[in-house]
Amino acid sequence: AGRPSSPTPRPAARPAAHTAAPAAMPASGERAPSCLSGCLAWARGRLGSSAAAGAAGARRCNRGGGSGAAVRRRTTKILTMGPVGLMRYESALSESLEAESSASCLGGVQDFIARQNHLTAPRSTIRLVSRHPHLAGLRILSRPAGLVALLRHCEVGLLESFCDECPAETLRTALPELLQHCTPRQLARTLAPLLNDPTLHQSLVVVLQQTDARRVARIIDEVEPGKLDIVLRCPASAAVMLVNATEENRIPSMLKLVQQAPAALSSLLTHSSDCRKPAAVVNYVDPEVILSLLARVSSLRIAKILDSFPPSHFRPDGGFIRFLRHLEGERKLTQDRVAPFLQIIDPEVVARLVQGVKADALLEVLRSVGAEGVARILDNTNIDLIITLWNGPLELAVSYSAGPLSFIQKDSRAAKAIKSVTDKVQLGLA
Repeated sequence: AGRPSSPTPRPAARPAAHTAAPAAMPASGERAPSCLSGCLAWARGRLGSSAAAGAAGARRCNRGGGSGAAVRRRTTKILTMGPVGLMRYESALSESLEAESSASCLGGVQDFIARQNHLTAPRSTIRLVSRHPHLAGLRILSRPAGLVALLRHCEVGLLESFCDECPAETLRTALPELLQHCTPRQLARTLAPLLNDPTLHQSLVVVLQQTDARRVARIIDEVEPGKLDIVLRCPASAAVMLVNATEENRIPSMLKLVQQAPAALSSLLTHSSDCRKPAAVVNYVDPEVILSLLARVSSLRIAKILDSFPPSHFRPDGGFIRFLRHLEGERKLTQDRVAPFLQIIDPEVVARLVQGVKADALLEVLRSVGAEGVARILDNTNIDLIITLWNGPLELAVSYSAGPLSFIQKDSRAAKAIKSVTDKVQLGLA
């Protein structure tokens, strides 16, 4: 009776995974313990613990705060679903994971999760073919290397979305040509990113519908990755018109513009009212001249200049084409004189001068007095008289430009007097 009573035995504690609340996400700026510990916790949860333990492990596998929250929710959902769930993973979540990869600590496993494709998700391939049986045609299956490269780099869901938007007949015609004439490497690097961007699907469908598939295949096979994505931001009808109006032997010139100035080309096509005019320039003018002008003159200004000329000036012997051809081999003149002239002079005035003055005379005046000098002369001299005089002997055109310019620069009253006199002279000549 004198012995102290022994403590009442307590029931054995239940496993911590069944009683403990899921671990809180790390606070903003707090580094997670390690990726390995999170993956091990997830594995324990899948092997016998509750789903909450796996979720906690997945949360411990992430850095905290800010934009990473969306990644954590999506990662937890995936990891607690297990391997079967990964097979059903859709691209809508993969985009979020890939865009915010800096907030995740999944390491090498993340790339597998974030970029589910039709090779790692075979059920999606079966579903895709069942919905679009024309994709299993003999001409398509006969190009296994290209087909595997495309399926490997196209995300689940986005490829299905594109196939849903594209008419079956267009796919049946275009896809075999793309697989035949494009290398697997280019299909993966150039075409797959276009299919993985849903904002480009409609433009790509229009291009495939209205353009020869072999020409499209040639463009995809020769253009570097990331360039077509930019050009296709312009209206699809404009891109189709440029591709269709470009002559076969001038395709390399067009591709050079796509490679070196995709943003400027896209902007030019967006602002052009008639894209056959830019196509004519591509057909008849050295691409180096076009690139020099696109680099120094805004695309909007060039589009307005093109719209100021009638269609007859875009024939091989048209006035505007002849003017641009005179710039071939004159890179310094193009950059230092002609580009500023096109940038600062009103497009309608540019069109009148190019139509009314011989190309060699106009370029010689530009070489002599520069774009700003020509602008001052045009502001203070009757333009019709200028056209008349500049079409005379070349020496007279240059001397007439340099003489009044010196007076205009010295005295504003002299400038007004020259303007008045030239107006009267032009009236007398008329």
